[in-house]
Order: sequence, then C-alpha cells, then structure tokens
Amino acid sequence: MADIRDEERTETDEPRSAKTIVIGIGASAGGVRALQQLFAALPENTGAAFVVVLHLDPDQRSEMANILAARTHMPVLQVGEPAPLKANHVYVIPPDRRLHITNDEIATAEFEEPRGKRAPSTCSSVRWRSNTGTVARSF
Repeated sequence: MADIRDEERTETDEPRSAKTIVIGIGASAGGVRALQQLFAALPENTGAAFVVVLHLDPDQRSEMANILAARTHMPVLQVGEPAPLKANHVYVIPPDRRLHITNDEIATAEFEEPRGKRAPSTCSSVRWRSNTGTVARSF
C-alpha cells in the first residue's frame, strides 16, 4: 500500500523533510537546578529541539548556555542571529531579548516596548504560530 505522501509527489519533487519538534521550557532563575537535572537525564538523540526561556536580570550577562552544556551531550546555543532550528539541540534565549521562531529558523530581537511597559513573560503568554510569529519573550 502506497503512502499518501508518495501519491502527492511528482517525479521532480524532493522528499519532504519532517518539521522539527520544538519543546519550549520556561522557568524563573530559581529553576536552574531543575533544568540541569532535566538535561542530564535526557538522551542525546531525542529528535526534538529544546528552547529554554528564563526570567533573568536584563542587565546581567547570562551563563545559562554554559551551565546547561555541562549537563547534556546536545549542543547548547545562546540564540542571537537567525539560525536553523535543529533537532537534538538546546537553544537558550539571552536576557532582555524577544524570541522568534519562523519557518524552522530561530532568532532574537530587541524589544519594541521599553522595559516596564512590556507584558510579563510567562509560559501562559507563549504564542505558537504556524510558520510565522513571536514565540516567547524574556525580560
């Protein structure tokens, strides 16, 4: 029996790549130990990309990428310039940046609103949009 996806392809079509599964994790600065334990327990090949959003002091440099990298075999990256979103990677948002995931690409940007005028960053405020949009914010 043919896979329905095979029936939709023409002879010139490339095989379709599966979308990356993205797991978003939000925590306050007090959640660092729990994050360390989680990533220490995860296998290297989960098939998912992990996006970690922490409530951190916006005036301090974050060492979260280094802290998590010491607990997992997956590559851990602090998000900055646009980059492809890859499975089996951990992405950490830096302080005082907003996060975008668009078409399997992850990036951060400056906030448009001044500090004190922004909506709080919580897991309940995370918005997922298909192919475009803001995913999460960090203070």
